[in-house]
Amino acid sequence: KERKFYFLNTMNNGRPHRIEIADWTELSKLENKILYSALWKNKRIPEEYHWPYDPEKYGVDPDNETKSNFDLDLNQFNNIQNPYYHTYCEIVTETVFDESTIQMSEKTFKPLFNLMPFIVVGSAGHLEKVKEFGYKTFPSIFDESYDLMEDDRQRMQKIKSEIKRVCNLPINALHHKYYDIIDDLVYNRDHFYKNNEGKRFLPDMIEIIQNI
Repeated sequence: KERKFYFLNTMNNGRPHRIEIADWTELSKLENKILYSALWKNKRIPEEYHWPYDPEKYGVDPDNETKSNFDLDLNQFNNIQNPYYHTYCEIVTETVFDESTIQMSEKTFKPLFNLMPFIVVGSAGHLEKVKEFGYKTFPSIFDESYDLMEDDRQRMQKIKSEIKRVCNLPINALHHKYYDIIDDLVYNRDHFYKNNEGKRFLPDMIEIIQNI
């Protein structure tokens, strides 16, 4: 079945590049196509698309900050309230955007094991580093030349342009593009579990899978 949203984008802390993406999403009137959170603005993913709040984990009457943090939880095995099942691509807003370093956190790896193509709001060369780790990227969906733009402003503008271009596709066209690369997406997931990334970022999940 066709999915409802073009992109997923989960953002917690209001770093400048994330603030820019969130504000741009609203100004561009893309909120009906991008399922996103911007927790510093109290903008959360609706619970109909997200894992439900767990009072046993966070408390029956938590403060707003504690309650908002469960947006970062990951329950890959809940296929009803899992935002990955309602979107085709992810906007990965990494920790670092400028040229100071390439920081590859769990944000980059979540779409890889969730069968999700993505565009990276990160430092120049971030996507090249993903390829060096043995993963396949998504040139059939995105113009990935943005990754090699060393000027931060030019790279940001190209990223926005690509997001908007994809959002302007008919949803059935994106649907077919997604399933045209399903073998690459499965490869990325399997490569993740065969390498240290899985043990580094998801030790509990790895243990569950090994015990099945």
